[in-house]
Amino acid sequence: MIYLFAVAAPPRSGTMWFSRVLTTEHSFCYHELVTHLHPYPTNLVLGQWFQEQVTDSSYELAQRRAILQCYPDYFARHWERAIYGQYIVGNSDSYLVRYLPGLWLLWPDMRFIFSTRNGINCVQSHYVKQPEVPAIVRLLLQERYDTATDPFAACCHRWVTAIRGHTKSKTWLVEHGANCIETKFEKVTSDLNELHRLWDWLGIDKWDEHAERNARFMETPINPRMNIKKIVQPEETWRAWSPEQRKTFREICGETMAQLGYPLPH
Repeated sequence: MIYLFAVAAPPRSGTMWFSRVLTTEHSFCYHELVTHLHPYPTNLVLGQWFQEQVTDSSYELAQRRAILQCYPDYFARHWERAIYGQYIVGNSDSYLVRYLPGLWLLWPDMRFIFSTRNGINCVQSHYVKQPEVPAIVRLLLQERYDTATDPFAACCHRWVTAIRGHTKSKTWLVEHGANCIETKFEKVTSDLNELHRLWDWLGIDKWDEHAERNARFMETPINPRMNIKKIVQPEETWRAWSPEQRKTFREICGETMAQLGYPLPH
């Protein structure tokens, strides 16, 4: 028997960190499996095509079709881990957040971890990554959010939009009785007890054997922007922003920050 789980987090919220820390000799967590199945830009083209195909479909039918038609190898890739003795298998992904109900409809025993990260950190991570983003993608994002002259504002809108999708999928799953648990990235990367709580909830065995390793993960650079030892705190990032950027962030992200319980720095 293989037990499946998914870690759902908006982009730049630590999905790579979760994939590493939740992988042991008995468990495995893919990082962005769907983008391995369909790398960029194929995933974007596929998503646009699919949205046109399901315009007149019911929500649940569209969700099922999303997995079966767009990612027919999703479950098969999970089963492959059984040959290594990894019977708890999951995927930590931001792109799949929109299709989480489809996963549950196809596999009702699936478990879902919902994680958020302070919007200041997420927006900053998006913003500093802008030079690496292909020009056509930056243009599409700026057109989508009508921020052609302000890439920082586009990053703010992107985070808010991602949180809305994250919240929509979480609400639907909770209302339908799915197994869900919530955490914050700041807490799970600084409090070993919080990670222990998630670990036990997933059913990964032998915490005591991995506790020291997990503690090291909290101090090890796993991603250049997720290095917990050197991570810049939101207040420090806030002070480094210009007055115009702070104003933009307040106007676009302030309400969402309050909903998630993240205070804005003074």
